[in-house]
Order: sequence, then C-alpha cells, then structure tokens
Amino acid sequence: MSLREEFNRAKALDIVGLTLAYDLTFESIQAAVPGFESSFANFGTGGSNAQTFRYEGGPWPAWFFAQRLGTVVVGLAVTLVAALPFNWFQATDGVVTKARQRLPLDETPPETATQTASNPQTPTDTTDSAVSTSDVGDDVTIPPVTRRNAVGFRRVLTMKLRRLLRGQPRWWYLGAGLLVLVPTGIALTGGGTEGAVRGLLSLVAVWPLFVWSQIGSQTARHGIRPQVLTSDYRVGQLVAEWIAGCLITAVVGAGTFVIAVATGGPTALIGVTGLVIFPPSLALATGLWTGSPRLFEALYLGIWYVGLLNGGFVADFASVTARGTSLGVPVVFAAVGVGLVVVAAQTRRVYTNLG
Repeated sequence: MSLREEFNRAKALDIVGLTLAYDLTFESIQAAVPGFESSFANFGTGGSNAQTFRYEGGPWPAWFFAQRLGTVVVGLAVTLVAALPFNWFQATDGVVTKARQRLPLDETPPETATQTASNPQTPTDTTDSAVSTSDVGDDVTIPPVTRRNAVGFRRVLTMKLRRLLRGQPRWWYLGAGLLVLVPTGIALTGGGTEGAVRGLLSLVAVWPLFVWSQIGSQTARHGIRPQVLTSDYRVGQLVAEWIAGCLITAVVGAGTFVIAVATGGPTALIGVTGLVIFPPSLALATGLWTGSPRLFEALYLGIWYVGLLNGGFVADFASVTARGTSLGVPVVFAAVGVGLVVVAAQTRRVYTNLG
C-alpha cells in the first residue's frame, strides 16, 4: 500500500476531520510556493521563518460530507447503546426507560419498578410492614441497651472498611490487587520511569472512585441517619468513614507510591499526601450535604480529567506535573481536604442539635 493510499484511508477514518483540512492546505501551499516539500501544513506562528500565502484550495469534496454524516450516525448509535444500561438518574418514563424495561438490564422487574414509583414506601412503612407480617409473638421483647459505649473506635473503623469494600465486583478487586503487585514488582526490579509513574498515579486516583463515592452518603441512602445521630459516635463514625477511605487509597496505591518516591525523591510524598487525603474528603463532604454520591462523582471526575489525565497543574492534586509540585498544588488540595472533613464534622453536629 502506497503512502498516498494510507493517507486517504486515514482521512476516511478521521473522526475529527482535520486530515482533509491539512491536505487541502498543503495543496494550496504547493500551488503558491512551487517546490514546497515539507511535512503536513499546519496552523500556528511558524517561528521567525513563517510566510503567509493566499489559500485558493478547492471546495470540500462530496465524500467528506458523507463521512461526517456517518460519524454523526455512529456517535448517536453509541450514545443510545450506552444510555440503555445507564441508571445514574432513575427515570419513570421516556424512550430509554421503555427500552430498558424490554431488555434484561435491571435486576428489578418492570412491574415492581412501576409499583414502587407509583406507591413509594418510606423506611418506616417498610419496617412496619415487615413487623406486621411476621410470626413474632406478643411475648417477645427486645433486651434493653445498658451500655452505649461498648463499641470502640477501632471496631467502628473496621466496620466502615468492610462496608466500603463490600459489594464491589470481582474485577475491581483483581484490578486493585494488580495495582498493588505490579508497581511493587517494578520497584523491586529497579524499574520505573517518570512517565510510568504519572500513568500509575492517574490510575490509582480513579480506581477506587466507586468506593469513595459511598463515603458520607450511606446514612441518608440507607435510612439510618436517626440511629447514627443518637449514637455516642455520631462524629466518630464520620471520621472513621473518612479514615477508611484514606486507608483504602493508601493500600491500593502502595506500590505506585513506592515507585513515585524512588523516582521523584522526598518531594513525591507531597503528591502521595494529596492523593490519599483529597478524594475521600471531597466524597465525605459532598455525600453528607447531598445524601447522594452523584455530586462527588461528577466533581471528582472533572478534577481528575483536567489535573491528572491532561496535566493541568491547577488541578494536579497528585504531583503528576512538575509545575504543580513546585507550586505546592497537592498541599493545597490536601489542606482543602482536611478543611472539608472539619466542615463535615461540624455539619454532623448541626444535624445532631436539630434532632
């Protein structure tokens, strides 16, 4: 296959459409400057040797419009396929919901979901129904609670760890194990480059996303806020939940953190601190304020995309960029994380006083 044929294939498969613009511009330059044999014509300043020319290229070819239309059709089809299993916001009507009801995508049958939407039950209603239909006799009593401090903080922390890790799919545990073992093996063999560290840090910063998203909102989502607010550990449970999220981050990223410190020196600890503290803190505050993990997932993914995935130093809370590290951006994010925990604890106290 000739170079020209390969280029034509690249133009046909180009979902952005820039290769055709380059080609037309290149042909126009050759017509204006005979003998021009540089690489692809591009847009920009061009430096001190830049020269201007008048573009007199031909019109857009007909195949380009057909290719654009095909790209739009494929994009809409992919979006529709992705929307069918998407249940981030539960809807009760609409085209997507009707399509989902005809496909085995939900664990809840359509008739059950319809009944629940039309006749919702509160946690109190569910409890009363369960008690009224049980076979418990009238002579059964519940022993009184004489000690309310029988559970220490360590047991509360253990319970929070188990609750955050419970229910994750098997592939999540497999990926977490690989994130621990593979970087550790690389560190022991003396490998590891700066590029590899950035990639591993970005992966560690997103893998526990759905573990973090449970932090802060569990009491509201499970309807146990009254029980938590009347306990002796109403603030301690909040802190334990945050510490559990930090510990999970530290364990999942342990191997990567070793390579980061070995490659970047003691300054890499700044990024480690920001990565361990900030995500659970943001999840704790947003989950407590909204009672849902959605706000955290949206905010955090945006910060991760800008800072870690694309190297935007202003959002680099894990020291993947040299400029972010030199400016102390991870330290700022870590400090903001600690502040969010303090505000969340105060919010829990306010909830307690309001009853």
